[in-house]
Amino acid sequence: TQGRDYGRGVSGPRVRAVFPPGDSSYRDLRRSLQQWREIYRNLKKEYQQLEDLFIRERSTFQAFKKRAKQEKEVAAEIGQMKLLQAILPVVDDLERALFHSDLSQEDSEFSEGIRLIYQKLMDILAQWGVKPLESVGEKVDPKYHEVVETVVSPDKEEGTILAELEKGYTFQGMLLRPSRVVVARKREVEPK
Repeated sequence: TQGRDYGRGVSGPRVRAVFPPGDSSYRDLRRSLQQWREIYRNLKKEYQQLEDLFIRERSTFQAFKKRAKQEKEVAAEIGQMKLLQAILPVVDDLERALFHSDLSQEDSEFSEGIRLIYQKLMDILAQWGVKPLESVGEKVDPKYHEVVETVVSPDKEEGTILAELEKGYTFQGMLLRPSRVVVARKREVEPK
């Protein structure tokens, strides 16, 4: 004979032997099983929420690390730029010393020493990515040139740089210092 169905597809004499008819253990076990299923669903839901939170927090942390790295690089670059800007007046002084030593021709050994120091300093700056701006003969560009003076020059196109009073430099493609220049103009400025 067939016994009562006490679960999903389980029936027969074995089940009746374990849970005889009228025994409340089966109902208790079934309630307990439903409670465990509910606990499992709740834990699964909580696990999903924690996993989502973990993924969001990991993403936020990775974004923070990336931003911190970029800020550190920018701070280092600013520090390098400030140091290089402090060195540029020394380069200017060496260029002036070379110019005047070439004019005097008195102490060639001293002049050669200054030239070697200047060349070594320029090589080091080039290794760091510092490049001088070539301005003479070019059109003035407000991004790279600071016009100090204008001079009437009928044979030059207006806005052409005639002379460079102070050399400008770039550092890794960014302007470190603008060139201070003298620019050509076509006619005299009339007083008002």
